[in-house]
Amino acid sequence: MDAGEYVVLSVTDTGCGMSAAVLARAFEPFYTTKEIGKGTGLGLSQVYGFAKQSGGIARIESKTGVGTTVRIYLPRIDGKIAENVASKDSLLSPAATATVLVVEDDLDVREMIVGMLSHLGYRILVATNGPEALAILRRDKSVDLLFSDVVMPASMGGVELARTARRLRPGLSVLLSSGHVGDSQSGAIRAEFPFIAKPYRPSTLGHKLKEVLADAASRRVP
Repeated sequence: MDAGEYVVLSVTDTGCGMSAAVLARAFEPFYTTKEIGKGTGLGLSQVYGFAKQSGGIARIESKTGVGTTVRIYLPRIDGKIAENVASKDSLLSPAATATVLVVEDDLDVREMIVGMLSHLGYRILVATNGPEALAILRRDKSVDLLFSDVVMPASMGGVELARTARRLRPGLSVLLSSGHVGDSQSGAIRAEFPFIAKPYRPSTLGHKLKEVLADAASRRVP
């Protein structure tokens, strides 16, 4: 954090607190200690992202059995409009203009992904499940890449969706993602489709998308 004057917003609870291991990862997108379906792991990462984009920083202090304090440091403005402070991640741009179909059933996660991709410059379409995604693919030929979660509560999971989408649109770029599959399952997925594990940083996602799109483009070159 640069030297200067800051306004500090501090929020404290008297809950169970965090262990050192949990505290070290608390700001990571999609990281959560709650069971599947009970939390997205996006709350604190959004707080951190907001603080960084505003030119400040967020910090956490926590003790197990005592509670947690989150402090947001924002630059103090003295009658002037502050310059927009862009993170390194926001400077990334796609290798080419591309349309990404995001398939994610969780609203908070979906909004986070859409925010990341918008920041990276992609055109985005969204679906909440496999059948909805296939309907979009049938009517919109502009989709360049299918980006889907693997574990979805509807009848069609991400792997089945990707296989069906490839039969419908041969050559369609696919990237699958999950934070709830084991090493052996993720290995099987990687053998068939590009895969990125949650949590991931915007820069990591940006590089992976460019890699998948570039690979697809190279295979189309005669």
